[in-house]
Amino acid sequence: MTMTTAAPGQRGVLDPGARSAYRSELLKLRSIRSIGVMLAVAVALAAAISLYNSDNQSVVGPAGLGTSGQMLYPARVNPTGTLLTGYVLGAALFAAFGAIAGALEYSSGMIRISLVAIPRRTRFFLCKAAAVATAAVAAAAVCTLACFLIGESFLSGRAYGSIGLTSPGVPLHLAGAVVCLAGWAMIGFAFGMLLRSTALGVTVSLALYIAGPLVAQHIDPDGANDVTPTQSGQALWIYHNPLNPDIASFWLGLTVFLTYIIVLLAAALARVRLSDA
Repeated sequence: MTMTTAAPGQRGVLDPGARSAYRSELLKLRSIRSIGVMLAVAVALAAAISLYNSDNQSVVGPAGLGTSGQMLYPARVNPTGTLLTGYVLGAALFAAFGAIAGALEYSSGMIRISLVAIPRRTRFFLCKAAAVATAAVAAAAVCTLACFLIGESFLSGRAYGSIGLTSPGVPLHLAGAVVCLAGWAMIGFAFGMLLRSTALGVTVSLALYIAGPLVAQHIDPDGANDVTPTQSGQALWIYHNPLNPDIASFWLGLTVFLTYIIVLLAAALARVRLSDA
């Protein structure tokens, strides 16, 4: 048997290129029904809870008086936090989606075939991560915009009036909501690639999401809200204001949240490069 070697400047048979590798990873996600179902369930539940809360808030009166004596309506001072309440659960479900997407090939044994098709492990990892991020961002963007616009329709005509997409802070926190959901998908993906087990990946991701704030609160009650990915992620879509004094500022939350994502993805990439399939 002879082996064909690519001429200089040409791609070999076993090197499909970054674009082709990315497309193949997208096709894998589309072909795995459980992943699509998991993402659909996450979006549906997050949207349902958000819309239910929006309907309830549409008949809620003032929450109190502000420092200048004006009425503080929850939906006015924290519009995205009110209309996207379901994202408390949605973030956890997106993390589970990411963990399944990252670990499924290891659990099924298909990872060896994937590494034969894309032998450059860094390229394989980055294209796989990009495919998961693409699916997560698309789902999160659709869910966020739909939840806000439909939820806002419940609030129009009330004492505090319509909120609208251009109200102060709304565009920034809507973008932050997308980053929060997609970011948790990438955290789950990193754990899936690190642990190489769907069960372990989902469990550890959810443990970090749920137990992280509790542990931080026990260790440092004063600084707990600034150090966990759960609280820093919520700071991306919940306003920091008198009604939510424990929520970190948007930019601090973004910095902490992205740090977690980068560190975990770097650890996952290191394991893919340095260990056997």
